[in-house]
Amino acid sequence: MTNKYQSGKEQFEKPRDPVVDHPDYYNANGIEVLDVIAAFNLGFNTGNALKYVCRAGHKPGADSIIDLRKAAFYLNREIEELEKKRGERKNE
Repeated sequence: MTNKYQSGKEQFEKPRDPVVDHPDYYNANGIEVLDVIAAFNLGFNTGNALKYVCRAGHKPGADSIIDLRKAAFYLNREIEELEKKRGERKNE
């Protein structure tokens, strides 16, 4: 399996590694988390939140609670950034 990468004007093929490119814990029923993130045009924070929610309980050796805490971290970070853009303060 290969991926085509483009560097400047040159295109070259690089061997694919399914463990790196498409790990099982980011795929379910033929749907890959990266495709959902791209389809919904999610940014860094919301994309990471979704990634951690989807992998919780599926990545071997990973703690589901830690993955969900990471998701919450990225959601809170996104909320804070949106509030700053609006000029709002965090209500705590």
